[in-house]
Amino acid sequence: GPGTERSLDLINRACGRPAADRLRFIRMLIFHYLVGNADAHGKNYALLYSGNTPDLAPIYDVVCTAAYPRLAKKLAMRIGGRAVPDTIQLKHWLTLVPDTKAAQRLLVSDVSNLAANIENEADALLRELSDAGIKHPILKAVRGIISNRAAHLLRIIVSS
Repeated sequence: GPGTERSLDLINRACGRPAADRLRFIRMLIFHYLVGNADAHGKNYALLYSGNTPDLAPIYDVVCTAAYPRLAKKLAMRIGGRAVPDTIQLKHWLTLVPDTKAAQRLLVSDVSNLAANIENEADALLRELSDAGIKHPILKAVRGIISNRAAHLLRIIVSS
């Protein structure tokens, strides 16, 4: 299926709000990375029509594949040519945006904000699930993956 470059190109050519939808797409890639969803391939992104021009559909089909030993660990959508999550550095993320200071600053800000906030959001969701009586060992594994991925992103930003 289409990779990140082809997907960004399609968004650029087809969408009514290409800049906003490219930004949303990149944020989705960051989110899928953080939650350990290696299976976010081209069919997990869609365009919705409400008129003559489409917009990027909201995120869907999110699962932490990294928590399941038998599922693939390599990302379906490569980041800067990289598919192995712990080998992705800031320079790989920066390939997703134009080579301008403003675009790069925005990407670094988005990566930092998502990585810094996802653990609190995950904890809130775990509390909500627990309050509803939903408890399963996989939830702890997912939470650990989120923590590790967030720490990795924050480390690569600080070290750059």
